[in-house]
Amino acid sequence: MNICSEKRGLIAGICFGAAAVCLLMALLGPARVWSLWCIPQQTPHFADLRIVAGGAESAAQGFDPLVQNPKDPWERPLNYPRIWTELQHVGFDQSHVTITGVALVVLFILGLIIAVPKSDALGTAMVLAAVFSPAVMLGMERGNIDLLMFFMIAVSLALFRKNETASFIGIMLAFVMKIFPVFVMGVFLGSKNLRRWFITSLVVGGVYVALIACDLPLISAATLMGDTLSYGMNVLWNKAMSVNASVGTLVKYGSYLMVLLVGVFAISASRSEFTEEPSTSLDAFRVGAAVYVGTFLLGNNWDYRLMFLIPAIPQLRYWSASSMVFVRRISKLMLLALAMSLWHLPLDALLDLIPGGNYLGFALDEMANWTLFGGLAWLLARGVFPVAPSDT
Repeated sequence: MNICSEKRGLIAGICFGAAAVCLLMALLGPARVWSLWCIPQQTPHFADLRIVAGGAESAAQGFDPLVQNPKDPWERPLNYPRIWTELQHVGFDQSHVTITGVALVVLFILGLIIAVPKSDALGTAMVLAAVFSPAVMLGMERGNIDLLMFFMIAVSLALFRKNETASFIGIMLAFVMKIFPVFVMGVFLGSKNLRRWFITSLVVGGVYVALIACDLPLISAATLMGDTLSYGMNVLWNKAMSVNASVGTLVKYGSYLMVLLVGVFAISASRSEFTEEPSTSLDAFRVGAAVYVGTFLLGNNWDYRLMFLIPAIPQLRYWSASSMVFVRRISKLMLLALAMSLWHLPLDALLDLIPGGNYLGFALDEMANWTLFGGLAWLLARGVFPVAPSDT
């Protein structure tokens, strides 16, 4: 059975939704369409892609774009690894942003078709609701490079059961381009050669990090840290710090304690019996959960990175009917928390109509994000040891 017949509901839903968005763009214009999702539009369009184009142009003129990027419309320093400046050699500049941004969206859609496992009607509906959520649409509006990372990771995921070496190479290429895809190595929790790939990734990753060590502080400093459109362990205390420094400090250490407790919670799961059969659905869950948990620990991430949890939805949907009560309840909670996180912008807009509603909206979003962190860490840890025997 080919992929089109297996996922015809998903493909039809994506095509219908994409056509509807394009029609709305033509009739209402981009600004009004993005406002339907409560997305704050930036102009000129594909703003995140422009920092890459600007970096290539600035590098071509002799600037170091990680320090000074005058060709970016907002003069933002480049916050990606220096490899992106090599685009100067193919003449990439602002004039190519529109076509490149559209291509990124198309690649993301192809990645969805490749990476999202087959599911029942309700699971497919959940996937489509995630695809066209404000969080994911934000990534499209910005033309963010994560769209390309999603496609590369989708291909690597598809290769995993066929050729682990090719899958590993694909993940490492994505890692070199954006660093955070290193967490996609979570898919190798389903490999009999986990130890070998874990050691190899440490060596390759360690060498690369050593090579770009001088650039990492520049990349970190140039990366904007949001709160209302973000998730991560630092978001809550950063928000609290902006209100009151003393309260913010207390919340900061409370956040670290919560991370520690989640770690203990996850370790308890890793000691439990794991009976799941290997499947592409389980592989996809491991990728999505590992990316979320790993990036959550990095501190701050823009909400569009939630797109990497979309392939995990079918497995969560399957577990939501599990005979194991705790697994079933946590999976249902994960689906609810993910929906809240993906769609919190319209909810925030409604809550803003009442006194103190902006704080309530932020609190609900943070509750959803921390719930996802704890639950996904537990579900991910269930398979760490039983499915990772030593190489033979």
